[in-house]
Amino acid sequence: MKYVVLVLCRLLCRLTPPICLNFLGLIHMDSHVIHSQILETSYTSIMGHLDVLSLISDVFNIYFPMGILIIGILTYFKVGARLLNIIGFQQFLVEDEVTTELVTEGQQLITRGNSYFILQFTFYLSFKGLLSTGFNS
Repeated sequence: MKYVVLVLCRLLCRLTPPICLNFLGLIHMDSHVIHSQILETSYTSIMGHLDVLSLISDVFNIYFPMGILIIGILTYFKVGARLLNIIGFQQFLVEDEVTTELVTEGQQLITRGNSYFILQFTFYLSFKGLLSTGFNS
């Protein structure tokens, strides 16, 4: 147990400085990220600046959060499942009547399969004479 705590503490110590520097960049307190002259924080004077590639700072930082927002909205409204259902793939939609029928049919198949297995196993045991005499013969 003590080794797990040591590993977690080591990981936390390694992750804290980059997370702090990233947070300073997100709140526009790092002059290398926002490309303007502002008063330097004590953290960036000790640890240095977060130098970001121009491709990441100009394109990725702007369009990636918008993409995540769009994906979140599409997931919330189940657009992907609805499109797959339209083109013929059976998906489990909560409001759909077909879904309820498929789930009920699946439960009936499992019940039938289990009862068939139990019947076969009981027949095998009675055929071998183990059911009435027990397994210790």
